Amino acid sequence: VDKFSPIKLYDENKSISGFNLRQLLFKQNQFDYIKKVVDQLFAFYNEGKIRPVIDSTWAFEDVRIY
Repeated sequence: VDKFSPIKLYDENKSISGFNLRQLLFKQNQFDYIKKVVDQLFAFYNEGKIRPVIDSTWAFEDVRIY
């Protein structure tokens, strides 16, 4: 995939997801909160309550935004 359009993703009801923990971990000192949330997410996954649907993955270096 060379390019993607944020507007097209919106029209197709798709998203690019990810998160950066740096703000919470290092700037707001929320280590315990993050551990609690991640543990709960893994518990939900292991219980089958949530299952991610991954359409495709791209390396950051392979994507150009236009």
